Amino acid sequence: MSHEKRRIVSLCALLAWAAGPSLARAQNLAVAETAGLAIDAAARGAQAGDEVATRELAARVVAMTQLDAPLVAALNLNDRLTRAELKARQSGATVTERHVLTAFNRMVHTMKLPHYAKASPYEVRMVRMGVFVMAPQLLAAQPVMHRHSRPGPALKKKMTPAEALLVTTLLAQQKLTNKSFQMTRGERQTHWAEVHDHPLTTLTSDWTPKSQQLVKLAVRAFKGMSQKQALAETDAALVHIGIPR
Repeated sequence: MSHEKRRIVSLCALLAWAAGPSLARAQNLAVAETAGLAIDAAARGAQAGDEVATRELAARVVAMTQLDAPLVAALNLNDRLTRAELKARQSGATVTERHVLTAFNRMVHTMKLPHYAKASPYEVRMVRMGVFVMAPQLLAAQPVMHRHSRPGPALKKKMTPAEALLVTTLLAQQKLTNKSFQMTRGERQTHWAEVHDHPLTTLTSDWTPKSQQLVKLAVRAFKGMSQKQALAETDAALVHIGIPR
């Protein structure tokens, strides 16, 4: 596979599965924490709908995907995300967790990856909770009061496009590097008692045998795909998570 084709593959997956262990190891928790602080600061500035601040937020989130600059330019991703984010902050967020789930699993289906690569609603929510810790200003949170509990933050059902892209990116990374995210539905049910003993699945970065399998299968899936097809698949996923052309 040529270098250019390999970059197209990583873009098409919206996660760089085909980039190999370098991505999984580079985007460790320390790197994510630093990037999260920058995203959080940019999101705070974008809350008022300022275009300059929103463009900075878009650039930070796109950088978090670790996609190559030529591919970001080919999709006009920074401008698209800036426009979508501005519209969402002015008119209201419209992207749901189901949108992210559907877009992600569509890519898994396209690449004919194993069942454990498919995401579940639980996993999407766990990633959002991780993002809330990492960059709380990015998420749409609101105070809630339950009859028998103290008031606290609750995630809104809808996300802005920037949050949706970041959640999709981190979901993919967790699928690649976190064994807790590499379970089929049956395996998840079997280990449900253990999950309840540790109710918040933490985001980690560890290379597993399943990680190697995912990389191998993702590369194989796109060996015969043209750049035009790969870009079209990626474009469709972006549109589905609220980033129109």
